[in-house]
Amino acid sequence: MITYRENHEYDKESISRYKMYRVINNDYDNSIYLETFNQVKSTWENEQGNTYHIVTKDEENRIDIIANKFYNNPSYGWIIALVNQIIDPFVIPADTVLIIPSMSSLFKLKNHILN
Repeated sequence: MITYRENHEYDKESISRYKMYRVINNDYDNSIYLETFNQVKSTWENEQGNTYHIVTKDEENRIDIIANKFYNNPSYGWIIALVNQIIDPFVIPADTVLIIPSMSSLFKLKNHILN
């Protein structure tokens, strides 16, 4: 089983670059990792043209279906995962509210990732 926990080894005033990453515990081999996913720290809720989507029972744990619905391409699920800070796209419960970024706000995402 893989579990995630907040990284409390660094206090909030620490200048360590690792304090923002969660700790990943892999119980299968007793290994511990730091999350290396580049989270998007932005105010996506306020972006013009974004859509809010409530995950249905049929879409539960299927980010590809949701991406296909909004972008006509199931491979764009990573965009939805990135904006909503979803680490595991196979764990998206029904009734979860997702931000679906508009195409214009995706250019801002591109600039944020490249900077």
